[in-house]
Amino acid sequence: MRRINTKGLQLIEKYEGLRLEPYLCPAGVATIGIGTTVYPDGTPVSLTDEKITPSQALHFLEHDLKHFCNSIESFASRHGLKLGDNKFSALVSFAYNCGLSPIITKGKLMYEGLVNQDDDKIKRAFLSYTKVTTINNGIAKKVVMPGLVNRRNEELNLFFS
Repeated sequence: MRRINTKGLQLIEKYEGLRLEPYLCPAGVATIGIGTTVYPDGTPVSLTDEKITPSQALHFLEHDLKHFCNSIESFASRHGLKLGDNKFSALVSFAYNCGLSPIITKGKLMYEGLVNQDDDKIKRAFLSYTKVTTINNGIAKKVVMPGLVNRRNEELNLFFS
């Protein structure tokens, strides 16, 4: 099994941070540790969960990364893609934050860019995931998050380095 490289791991750790108590991320998802939203046993994180230790946070991260690394590796293999370490790790970081759907779903910009080796589509795909939906007075609105803009740019730079 392929593993994320140090640069990709540093991106995840930088933007996810370490929080030992559950919290709501900007997208409104209960999260703990280093961006964990679902425990290794499949239970979603809840805001009423107990505090965890730093070693538990790392264990949860490692578990999550195995899933994302395996999925990206499988996708690349299925489509005959040769992903260098930086490309692979940038995609793992992206998927860790955005989910696998943009990468593995036919018709999505990232999928099309990767499968067709279209650098312009890949760039546009990275940069299109910079917003979260907020709800204010019952009205949903997509808002650009500066942290996501920075993360996507760093992932993009890693992908093309």
